[in-house]
Amino acid sequence: MDEMKSALERALERADRMGKLSPEEMQRQNEAKYVPAGEAIAQRFFEHGQISILAEQLDKLENEGKSIATRSALATLISNIDLENKDLTEKALEGIIGLQGSKTVADVADEVMKLFGQHSWQKKLWYEENAEEAGKEIKERMASAGILGNAVAGINTENDEEWAKKADELRSEFDARLSKMKQALGRSFDSE
Repeated sequence: MDEMKSALERALERADRMGKLSPEEMQRQNEAKYVPAGEAIAQRFFEHGQISILAEQLDKLENEGKSIATRSALATLISNIDLENKDLTEKALEGIIGLQGSKTVADVADEVMKLFGQHSWQKKLWYEENAEEAGKEIKERMASAGILGNAVAGINTENDEEWAKKADELRSEFDARLSKMKQALGRSFDSE
């Protein structure tokens, strides 16, 4: 009977060991659970516009879950910062400041809005300087393709591929700077 008991005990011990998760597995499970929660909390913030939603929803979570969900919500907010959408960018920055209102975060948010203004101004200036030339180029391409007369009258340069490429070049200059600012916002939470 002692042999059977010890064999049973060994089997139970093995089953016990197999049932326990390694720290890495526990982390993966927590991330699988709380990353979507953080994304959903950020999305709810965008939909309802109330800064209190972020804090209230995150405070309902336990420590490890709160930390993961906060990083996830932050990543979602940061990913919504976009030079082409001022309202969304302002809302995202409001949420980021609401999550961690340090002076560093507020300073970076101010820099993002300055960059947004510079981009808008530069884009408008560039468009004004180049619209006539772009229109001529488009008309020439259309004429060489046999499209003439009234069909050419109402040209929208913004829908032209060549124009879009040139506009993308301008944007890429600003996107590089914006990317650094987004990284700084993310790092500000890692240093807490």
